[in-house]
Amino acid sequence: MAQQQPDATGVDIDPTTMAVLRRAIVNVVNEMGTTLGKVAYSPVISEGRDYAAAVFDRNGHLVACGDHDLTGLLGTLEPTLELIFQTYGEEDLREGDIICCNSTHEAGNHLNDVRMVKPVFVDGRLGAFVADVGHWTDIGGATPGSINPLARDAFAEGLRMTPVKFVDGGTVRRDVIDMVLANVRMPYESNGDIWAQMRALDAGESRLMGLVERYGGDTVLAMFDVMQEHAHAIFRQEIGAMTDGVAEFEDYIDADPLDAEQRPVKVALKLTKSGDRLTFDFTGSDPQPKAGIGSTRPLTQSGVYVALLNLFPDIPFNHGFSRNLEIVTEPGTSVHVAFPNPVSGCAAGGFEKVIACVLNCIGQLAPSKRVGSTYNLINATVGGIDPRFDRPYVMYMWNEGGFGGGPDRDGGDAPTMAMYATGSMNQPIEVHERFGPVQYTELEIAQDSAGAGKWRGCPGIRHSYKLTHGEGLVGVFGDRKRFKPWGVEGGLEGSGQDVHVNPGKADERSLGMSASDEPVKAGDEVRVLSSGGGGYGDPLERDPALVLRDVELEFVSVQAARDVYGVVLVEEDPPRVPWRVDAEQTAQMRAQRSASATVRTEA
Repeated sequence: MAQQQPDATGVDIDPTTMAVLRRAIVNVVNEMGTTLGKVAYSPVISEGRDYAAAVFDRNGHLVACGDHDLTGLLGTLEPTLELIFQTYGEEDLREGDIICCNSTHEAGNHLNDVRMVKPVFVDGRLGAFVADVGHWTDIGGATPGSINPLARDAFAEGLRMTPVKFVDGGTVRRDVIDMVLANVRMPYESNGDIWAQMRALDAGESRLMGLVERYGGDTVLAMFDVMQEHAHAIFRQEIGAMTDGVAEFEDYIDADPLDAEQRPVKVALKLTKSGDRLTFDFTGSDPQPKAGIGSTRPLTQSGVYVALLNLFPDIPFNHGFSRNLEIVTEPGTSVHVAFPNPVSGCAAGGFEKVIACVLNCIGQLAPSKRVGSTYNLINATVGGIDPRFDRPYVMYMWNEGGFGGGPDRDGGDAPTMAMYATGSMNQPIEVHERFGPVQYTELEIAQDSAGAGKWRGCPGIRHSYKLTHGEGLVGVFGDRKRFKPWGVEGGLEGSGQDVHVNPGKADERSLGMSASDEPVKAGDEVRVLSSGGGGYGDPLERDPALVLRDVELEFVSVQAARDVYGVVLVEEDPPRVPWRVDAEQTAQMRAQRSASATVRTEA
């Protein structure tokens, strides 16, 4: 007979109640997310699902997140609760409060990710918190969309909100909300997002209190401890299989846009695994860059969580997992940017490199988890005045791309969202065309973009859109044009990334991965090129039948099949069976290349 699970307060919870109540608490968060997504006005939230929600215990420790919430955002919410405690203290928190904040350096990532928190009182005492965070399309500042690679300090990036009560004891603070709306470009949209986030918190509180009525306050609060201990036990089991030891890796942000010499910025990790403890030491990283591409301390923590939870997907994400990790950073470095240094491009810069370093180091100590690098986020915006309606608009687009290959499989066939945002979705082109003066001309797989290998990376994608009316300003904040997604165990790197205006025309220009206020006019076309992931293993060891399949799917060109994979294809019976593998020529070519590689290695 299964034994009951006592929590820290001595309340016994039988296994059946534990299973049912654990899932019920997760569903509370799912309903919060559904409410936020359906009520929000911004397509970034409503269509792209760039949001997260969570339940916390009375100490501000994560208890549960939803099935589709963005891990990258969730990992910054415990620091948000810490900042709220520092600002108010438990004595200043009342039933009915809703506190808003987007303080980047202390509690988050960039200013667009606005977070709201509501204390939940159980039997007259503070028992829990519900929280959510959503990406507002615009939060003010110098550029449309508020993601500005040329901002020289945090003040130029937009409106910074330290913790402030939007609702005080059940009374809505219209004065505070109106002040916020006066500082953003699309107040109508932002007002809808504010109310969506607040109503999502109300829904979470209501559903949580429903569980209290059914099971009792002591049982529900005790379950918080049980869920954290459950995550802790699974973490110990998973990490116990890893070899004790030390692994090190360095990755680089392409360049600091505000550095006169355009030098790259290093993110360095030394991972030490001892028993069931993991220590992530980032103190070897470069000093913080001048531009907003470094990572905040909360976002660096989140990057560690993202990589681990993707490699160990059976571990539930709550404080029982994260409390086992020691994350060491030094203020004023690329992984712990200090105020007032800008940070609006942190998710596309230091954050992604933190994830990459963790993936590589874990792979060194656990070879079954070794994978190539993923593609990199590109924040791409266009904004201005829409002459059709004589009103401001901002279109914020992010790119899909490819994950890296692993020990026994490709990185995938379908480009996807970033590893830290797998719960989000690409925004439908019809929505962009409805809300802004743009028309999409292209959205397709980018051929030869995946890193080659015995197991290739997933390919990247190509977006192109044309401005149909008026004039606009384009902004780009991304990375991995210069330091491309790396491969492992002999796998090759992905294609790298870029953004072009008017590709193939006489006035074509490359914006690279860092641009601000780049003018475009009606008829101009913008193309965003996204990379595939890095490969795993020697490309000459890839099954020729898989190479043929990749050619048929147009992931790989016939030329690359020959030059990179050593697979010779001959025309067969187009269009029914356009190609077949010439087994004899393929074997000869691969043997010759392997021999040449051996000679070079010995030399």
